[in-house]
Amino acid sequence: MNQHPYRIIVIAGPTAVGKTDVAIAVAEHLQVPILSFDSRQCYRELSIGVARPQGRQLQQVPHYFIADHSIHDPVSAAYFEQYATQKVAELTARYGQLVMVGGTGLYWKAFWQGLDAIPAADPAIRTEIILQYRQNGMEWLQATLTELDPLYAASGEMLNPQRMMRALEVVRATQKSILSFQGGADKAQPYEA
Repeated sequence: MNQHPYRIIVIAGPTAVGKTDVAIAVAEHLQVPILSFDSRQCYRELSIGVARPQGRQLQQVPHYFIADHSIHDPVSAAYFEQYATQKVAELTARYGQLVMVGGTGLYWKAFWQGLDAIPAADPAIRTEIILQYRQNGMEWLQATLTELDPLYAASGEMLNPQRMMRALEVVRATQKSILSFQGGADKAQPYEA
């Protein structure tokens, strides 16, 4: 006997490889809805470059997290974790299973495993770091991060200014490397995927 009473069929891959057609075929066959875990298809205003299901496809099977948010209200992995947890519980209670489809691995990971407990952003520290980065550039950011968080600097993520500024923000706020907060999420799920 299966230990999980509910099942999620997961279809994942890069944009424009045919995930939507496969997901619709599976969902129609099983008579279940589709929940997207794509970080861009959720925005109403984005229609080019996101390969979002259109017209007839959306009528074939109920879809969730498709064109139901505005770009003026940004969605994050943390938001998706909460949204998907609630929506999957609601849909599996009704249908017993559902199809989840997308290309955003972080959103799937956020739902399935949970997110690491990295401290929330401190607006004052963030603003200061952004200003210093704009004034002093990448070289300053790399040198400062190497000095304050050598563990992160050694991880090889020293070319992405957004990630570097976040790492610097965390070390300034907590005196701990951002890496010390990662790897702890392990959310138990009542589903088979």
